[in-house]
Amino acid sequence: MSEVRTSRSTGHERTAGRFAVVLAGALLLVLLAGVLAAAPPAAATHFACSKPTSAKIPCYFSTPSRNIRCIWTPHSQNVMCVRVSSRHGFVLNPAGKAKHVKTHLRHAGETLPMIQEIVFPQRLSCHDTRTSITCNQNEGPGFFTIGPKGARSG
Repeated sequence: MSEVRTSRSTGHERTAGRFAVVLAGALLLVLLAGVLAAAPPAAATHFACSKPTSAKIPCYFSTPSRNIRCIWTPHSQNVMCVRVSSRHGFVLNPAGKAKHVKTHLRHAGETLPMIQEIVFPQRLSCHDTRTSITCNQNEGPGFFTIGPKGARSG
């Protein structure tokens, strides 16, 4: 008669196997904690033109590439943006359509973070899409968009 052997774990082997799984999980958690601790801290959120005196002084801002520069002036209550390479841009007042300008803005100012909108007094606002800037009247039809290769207004 031949003897058939089945492999069955003893209680000791099952406990050792569970211990190995728990130990591997704990080691993974320790490694993950080390990676997270070594990661650089998240950058603080930056809001351009948001100082306590921003409503009283001109605010300069630009795209991250600094190829498009803008200024909001509290005295005239308008926003103007210019493409640095061509010196062409637009100025937008609280009422009416944007007007074409040709000028040079030397000061780049603060970088406007992506997906952030700057809202100015008199219902004007601007936002960035990394390479272009769009400014508009919040309650009117006037607007302009300036990108690296083109611009449009209304």
